[in-house]
Amino acid sequence: MQPRIPQKGYLGPFSYRKTPVLVHWTFPVGGVFVAFFLGDVTWGTTIPLIVAYTTLILIHEFGHAFAAAAAGSKVQAVLITGAGGWCFADEPVSLSSRFAFYAGGIIAQALVLFVAVVFLAVFGNPDSKILNLFILVFTVVNFVLILINVFPSEGTDGRKIWDLFRESRYGA
Repeated sequence: MQPRIPQKGYLGPFSYRKTPVLVHWTFPVGGVFVAFFLGDVTWGTTIPLIVAYTTLILIHEFGHAFAAAAAGSKVQAVLITGAGGWCFADEPVSLSSRFAFYAGGIIAQALVLFVAVVFLAVFGNPDSKILNLFILVFTVVNFVLILINVFPSEGTDGRKIWDLFRESRYGA
């Protein structure tokens, strides 16, 4: 069954390796929220935060897409919004492939977090304000989003992973 991919309010589709990428007009909201949290809503802060936050969401969603493609599933589209994103793909058949698919975004984020922490350990805080904002998003904001995604609440990857764990454990 083909998933119903929303079209209203989206820019695109753009394409990355034959995967349609649709960007909702609300995509800047995540970066603007971080700017408000920092108390610096100037253009010099907000624009880099929007780019960094959107990049992090793209990395998360392409983590799902990579896992789906590795399992032989067709990736239908990647959607990016101000609240996050979605990877529409045919659900992999095997239980282990479904685990990998739903964990793919969190794993991609964990890799970004690891690289950012290693960067900080090796080079220290960058002198550039823009690089500092990217490091902030790729570390602190990323860690918070990983926690949100891991928690098994409705609509999160953690919920899907928890359901798959229960299915594998209890056959339900």
